[in-house]
Amino acid sequence: MVIGLFVGSALTFALFIAWEWREGENAMIPLGMVARMEIWTSTLVGMLYMAGLALVPGYFLPIFFQSVGGETPLMSGVYTLASIVSNLFMAVLSGFLGRLILDIQLSCEGCGLLTWG
Repeated sequence: MVIGLFVGSALTFALFIAWEWREGENAMIPLGMVARMEIWTSTLVGMLYMAGLALVPGYFLPIFFQSVGGETPLMSGVYTLASIVSNLFMAVLSGFLGRLILDIQLSCEGCGLLTWG
């Protein structure tokens, strides 16, 4: 089943690239644009930023509450919910403001709300 999912994913990605190549400059993501260094480096920075902001706290914060704090899995989820709501609020607010520097600042403040209280 997992191998089938990997194969299906690879085939879908290949089909997407072929379609984008066929469409040329009218494509959703023109391949000439992807070759520019500014585009792929900013995409890489965005991926690393979101990994640090969402994935690391999302995976390791509940484990921290359970192992260090001695909480049950249910209470660990309740405590993690506070960080999720604050990050969601700051992400929506920064989306309205629409500036990258302000986005990073507000997201860091959202993570900082974890230690407040």
